Amino acid sequence: MFNLQERRKYKRLEKLLLGRFRVKQYEGQKMSVRGWYSVAVENLSAEGMLFNYNNNLEIDSFLDLEVYTPTSIPNIKCAGKLIRIEESQPLLTRDGPPLKSMFSIATKFTVIDEQKKEIINTTVKEILRKETEKRRFILEKMEKTTNSMTRRVAMAEASKKTPQPWE
Repeated sequence: MFNLQERRKYKRLEKLLLGRFRVKQYEGQKMSVRGWYSVAVENLSAEGMLFNYNNNLEIDSFLDLEVYTPTSIPNIKCAGKLIRIEESQPLLTRDGPPLKSMFSIATKFTVIDEQKKEIINTTVKEILRKETEKRRFILEKMEKTTNSMTRRVAMAEASKKTPQPWE
């Protein structure tokens, strides 16, 4: 079994971030989407990103992209090509019609310089490092709590077995 993350040239962050996009307009385009749209970026690497959008777009559309990351200032701006679309099931509601489906839109960065790729990769590594440290801290705290509780239970059981002077 192989680990896909190890095969990738750049680290990938699977965490929700904010971003926005707009479709670059060109002649012969079937659908027209004008303006910038805010989206939830599901994952990000220096090669591309996956985001959710509530309308379908055309495969091979070219997009202007912007990603807001907690550590990179200014925001990362680049261009990309839409390479894959997956439609999720509509959300069912109790009282009314189902809510509109969301589309997972995969893009590959096409116009991005090496400096921006390095900024994204460094940002992703830093966020992953911080998350690992946070998980490690929480696990250590849980282990200390468990050990403390185990000692207290053992002491309570030992005191039940030991006859007390007043008994």
